[in-house]
Amino acid sequence: MIYAIASLVFTLLSIFFSSVGNSCPHNFTLK
Repeated sequence: MIYAIASLVFTLLSIFFSSVGNSCPHNFTLK
């Protein structure tokens, strides 16, 4: 159950960071 929740959270974070990264790529290239 923990693994399923972790992979769901990871998927949501990946989608979130890719949409944020597309709007502000310079913030992520510095980090």
